[in-house]
Amino acid sequence: MPRCTVLAGTVALFTLALAAMPAHAQSLEIGGRLGPAITTVAGDGDTDSKLGFSIGGFAGFRLGERVTIYGELSFIRKGFSSEGQYILSAGGGVVRETTLQQTVHLDYLELQVPLSLTFPTGGSLRPRLYAGPSLALELRCGAGWAVRNVFLDWGTGTVIGSEEIEVTGGCLDQQDIFLEGPLFQETNTIDVGILFGGGLDIRIGSGALTVDVRYNLGLIDIGESPATLKNRAFQVLLGYSYFLR
Repeated sequence: MPRCTVLAGTVALFTLALAAMPAHAQSLEIGGRLGPAITTVAGDGDTDSKLGFSIGGFAGFRLGERVTIYGELSFIRKGFSSEGQYILSAGGGVVRETTLQQTVHLDYLELQVPLSLTFPTGGSLRPRLYAGPSLALELRCGAGWAVRNVFLDWGTGTVIGSEEIEVTGGCLDQQDIFLEGPLFQETNTIDVGILFGGGLDIRIGSGALTVDVRYNLGLIDIGESPATLKNRAFQVLLGYSYFLR
């Protein structure tokens, strides 16, 4: 399915989600959040986390004194990194020791619809716990590779030379120099996940400063590869919400 079609569908779904909220909701709030995201993938293989970020807007509808449903639409950068070391014969009595560092980043437009439970304190602080589904559209998958080759004398182990290679490109680009093909044969346009977390609202006039900590578990492989890889993201978000009624 073309990405532009899925993008239009995602925005339409967000709009419908807002329109379908109960008209009798006791209050409506709108706002935005941004912050860092520590992301990685779960599944096969040994991967490390990398630092990403997210920025987006939300609308919240109070369904009762303590329950609010949110619709959030955000841009988020996820991904992972990995490192490997290989020792191969380069011929002529020379051994090549190769260190490969790989960084992958995936950009998504993500719709999240968490249901929040608020704990009134009688003051300006409003703690929250929430959970809900997420639907993400992949906008881009990019990667970077840093290769260091050290050439050693087979007999003595003496270093006789070295070279460094850095390459960037898309996840589907051919990288025959050292990968013998693309990182993925194909990437999945859609990722479905579950998020849960907590937050704190600090009331200031007709609005509130918001602090959120959340974790998002992707449920779909990010692409066709020999390994199973599913997104994981830990986010710390700062924002502001304005109460319309």
